[in-house]
Amino acid sequence: MALLGLPACQKNAPAPKADTKALLVGRWALDHTSGGFTGGGYPLDPNRKQKIIFTASSRAVFLENGAVTSTAVYQLSAGPYPTRPAVVSLNFSPATGFGQALIYHISATELVVGQQVNDGFNLHYVRQ
Repeated sequence: MALLGLPACQKNAPAPKADTKALLVGRWALDHTSGGFTGGGYPLDPNRKQKIIFTASSRAVFLENGAVTSTAVYQLSAGPYPTRPAVVSLNFSPATGFGQALIYHISATELVVGQQVNDGFNLHYVRQ
């Protein structure tokens, strides 16, 4: 129901593009960061090789130096920004260090996941 000419909220957000999940499934290695207050990110610790494996059955496996550090169920939904429909929300349960993240870019070889806060960080992954 709309009041004063404002559109009513939808009960169910539209689904993200179908190919997003197909592109996401696989093994991703953290390559670099960007963002933060200075916009430059932080250098990665060369002794901490961080990876995420996304499965077709909506499981995410987080690894550091080859060892599993945590697992979670993930869900994709349309991003919270009506003016940026290409952004997809990536939600983990139970919550991880990501919490709710946004997929700013995904291709066959690159994944950029960011925080939805001012001066948040972006994590840049490459497909393995």
